[in-house]
Amino acid sequence: MRWWIYLVTGAISYLVFMLAYLPARHALFWLIPDDLPVAVDDARGTLWKGSANQVFYRDIAVGASTWIFKPFALLLGQVGYTIDLASDGQMRHGDAAFSLLTGDTVLSGLQGSIGAAYLPSILDQPYIQLAGDLKFDIQHLRVSDHQVSEALGSLHWQDAVILKPVKTELGSLQFDLSGDETLLTTRVKDLDGPVKIDGIVELFPDGRYRINGKVNQTGSTEQGLIGLLKNIGRPQADGSTRIEYSGQL
Repeated sequence: MRWWIYLVTGAISYLVFMLAYLPARHALFWLIPDDLPVAVDDARGTLWKGSANQVFYRDIAVGASTWIFKPFALLLGQVGYTIDLASDGQMRHGDAAFSLLTGDTVLSGLQGSIGAAYLPSILDQPYIQLAGDLKFDIQHLRVSDHQVSEALGSLHWQDAVILKPVKTELGSLQFDLSGDETLLTTRVKDLDGPVKIDGIVELFPDGRYRINGKVNQTGSTEQGLIGLLKNIGRPQADGSTRIEYSGQL
């Protein structure tokens, strides 16, 4: 009965080819789900190849965009695109694919940077303010049922500063992402700065998370940060602070 799969995939592929030549300004209006906080301004071209003057996420301008359809992705049962985003002299590039069989969204080869100041608004965390630049290199990211089910890549937060709730300068931090639908893990490590950080953040499928790490002070650690560490962690015999926390998203 496998031929049924090929027949259905072929029929869907033909339909996708037809849809790909629809004008982008009309097609994007009904293709973007209502529950996805994404808006596109001044879309031009077609779904096969086009551009937009500005893309917004949660009413935040993330840049001008261009896209090119990847027809060979249909052989894998996917609708795939190569997408570029450009703003403030910064370029973000990557491939995105939507599975016709499972409904999953897969991002790959995603590279670029974004100002850390935008992150609280993107993540809907209005009580946090950040500064610095966040460079990302995401080799693979799969989203299933609105949740990340697979991840592999890294983030580099350069000149990292937490402005609120307590101003804290952290230097530069490295975040290494890995995991699948059973467990997503982020390894956090300092590259340079006033504190030495080595920790792990684990996210479970049911929304539980666990933070486990160790922070060491240096000669340049500010008194405000020292006080914060005392409040959120447990001092150790070697002078470090152990931070352990768990909760539910």
